[in-house]
Amino acid sequence: MRGKILLVDDDVVMTELTAKSLQLENFAVETAGVPQDAFQLLAKNQYDGLIVDGLNGGWVGLAKMALNLGLKVILHTTDPDRYKNDPLITSGQVRLLAKPALAADFIINLQ
Repeated sequence: MRGKILLVDDDVVMTELTAKSLQLENFAVETAGVPQDAFQLLAKNQYDGLIVDGLNGGWVGLAKMALNLGLKVILHTTDPDRYKNDPLITSGQVRLLAKPALAADFIINLQ
């Protein structure tokens, strides 16, 4: 196994597609559709990375928690221009990927 990923997205279809592509690349993937569930999962489980949708701004708290836990964080969004100037992105702490992304893009950004 390459690692364990928490995938947080409120779009069920995108979540299923992304999770499946990562599983085919030998990642273990757990999913959450809302930030509250993701916070609980981050608090009780160990992960190697967080892939999170913008969630109407809800991503920031999740990203900060994950970064504090030492995780790699990817913001996966249909509107990357909306987030490209966010301090977490510009500082390089969080990687930005446009939807849909290939499994190879996730692998590169999780290293």
